[in-house]
Amino acid sequence: MRKFKFTGVLLVIGAMVCSCQADAKRLENSKRSLLTEEESDSQSLSAQNYAYYSTIAKQILGQWRSTGASDYMTLIFTPEGKLFVLNSSNTAGGTSYKIHPTGQPRYLDLSDNGLTERLNFQFTDKGQLRIEFPRNEVKLFDKISDEARLPPNTSVFGLLENSRRMGKESEPRTYVGVMAKGQQAAFTEYSRFVYTNSEMGVGINSETANYSYKIVVIDPRRVVQLVGVSKQDDLRSYTSIVYVVKTSSGENTTEVISCRSNQPSKKLPSRPQIVNDTTVECPSGYSRW
Repeated sequence: MRKFKFTGVLLVIGAMVCSCQADAKRLENSKRSLLTEEESDSQSLSAQNYAYYSTIAKQILGQWRSTGASDYMTLIFTPEGKLFVLNSSNTAGGTSYKIHPTGQPRYLDLSDNGLTERLNFQFTDKGQLRIEFPRNEVKLFDKISDEARLPPNTSVFGLLENSRRMGKESEPRTYVGVMAKGQQAAFTEYSRFVYTNSEMGVGINSETANYSYKIVVIDPRRVVQLVGVSKQDDLRSYTSIVYVVKTSSGENTTEVISCRSNQPSKKLPSRPQIVNDTTVECPSGYSRW
């Protein structure tokens, strides 16, 4: 997935060794709480499957970091059935999870605020966690800690709600980006910016269910602003600004900055801040993305 999208002290089941009967019962109840509904009936869960489930439940607890040099994410699975996706900015997306460990493929059921998502998962021969995300995106994760708690002062938001929002916001990111490239091509051909998508040869609807798209030509030979304005209360608006700069040889060329409203907004953004002939900044209330 391209806005997806997790606090308290959380105990790690895999590290618990309980000798008293009360603690043992609590541990068993905690494990069973992670089962999907179809597997939660103790009468239908065989002793063999329950032992296998317990192994999977303990194995998944803790912190996992995605492999690869860039765009990494950290997952934290807790024994209370919470999954957090930790970002680098002291924020985390949180959701509830339940495990379906005995079928093929195994899967996690995620849920929060009436939204649900099902993710297939498995453990590789190297002990990595393999998760299939929506849109056929597959990621591998290395376990980095058995500690199943969030860092202090982490702000938590709804993971699935944020993922749903980001999915809807992928449209204006794409549309406004295409419009910006169309304006760059138009300037290369005509030495000016144009007023309509048809002049650019861009087949984009100006109105969709969630967004309105507009071209604001501030100066046809200097700067144009492309806008995707939200129609919904919970979606952010997007804008790209294409502007002219001179190369070292004195020729005109174009550059682009892309901006997103800091909060959900249904208002047309103000004009960009033109600092000088070489610098343009996002409109007030917008930041680069």
